[in-house]
Amino acid sequence: MFPSFENKGNIADSNSVFDWNPNNGIVSGFGANRMIRLWNVETENQLQTLPTNSERGLSCLNHDPKILIFYLVDLIMEKLLVYDIRVKPAMSLVQCLTEHKNQIINFKKQFDSEEVLISGSVQGDVKFWDLRKPYALKTLTPYQGLMTALEIHDYCPLIACGSNNHSVKIFNTNGDLLNIIGYYDSFIVQKLGMVHAVSFHPYQIYLAATADSLISVFIPSYLKN
Repeated sequence: MFPSFENKGNIADSNSVFDWNPNNGIVSGFGANRMIRLWNVETENQLQTLPTNSERGLSCLNHDPKILIFYLVDLIMEKLLVYDIRVKPAMSLVQCLTEHKNQIINFKKQFDSEEVLISGSVQGDVKFWDLRKPYALKTLTPYQGLMTALEIHDYCPLIACGSNNHSVKIFNTNGDLLNIIGYYDSFIVQKLGMVHAVSFHPYQIYLAATADSLISVFIPSYLKN
């Protein structure tokens, strides 16, 4: 138990989010006090507190896989905030990315990527950012309607997008559409419902998708032989 994040008798905050970085042993959390707190898991000591000035809360919290930078999303402003915890807390906010016009559902910086961060919103747009610039390098539009899920592979140049129209689209990081996993109208074929979440295996090219009460796992066709 991290004492600085304990519930002090109040109802737990529904906007509490956590992130765990196994590379450096740092866990970060955001709750009712509207602050991001960082702890060392081994010693259970608090390392730092970052102000967010968020009125409503955060929807996502993630870390850079190599350096001490954290990314988070403000629920009201729909902006992607970049913090560098190597500097003092008052100066730790180093970038604010604001091109998304609706709620951001996920974002990630791949392990081997130098500067590119990928994010997507429920509006159906996926943006590629150079963290040294305040504007997106390019934008994909996998869906014109509601996009319900987004996942970026940690190592492979793959992006999976799910929607409420019973499909998952697979892109590479160049923006090329590689495959569509869709709804098939046949009684002998497993049907894919409205997609709620997608997730890649951290090292293999396996994709899991949740639709209704079903979890489906997809693998490349060449691995079936």
